[in-house]
Amino acid sequence: MKAGPITVVLLQGTTPESQVSKYVEHYGPGVQHIAVAVEDLPTLAEELKAAGVEFDTNVISSPACARSSPRAIRAPA
Repeated sequence: MKAGPITVVLLQGTTPESQVSKYVEHYGPGVQHIAVAVEDLPTLAEELKAAGVEFDTNVISSPACARSSPRAIRAPA
């Protein structure tokens, strides 16, 4: 689904053992993750760490992309 420059991908687990099925079983339905393009990921990651955001990984870089995985940030119910 496209909404301007934003792409929304809807997922459904195909087996009870799939990563998506396990996520929904553990957390319930909702947003699993959000990807955001930034100009300087290493600098942004350091700024977020300084602000108290915890990451599950360091910045992982390859010629095609760089990524990092902050721990779940859950909104109050």
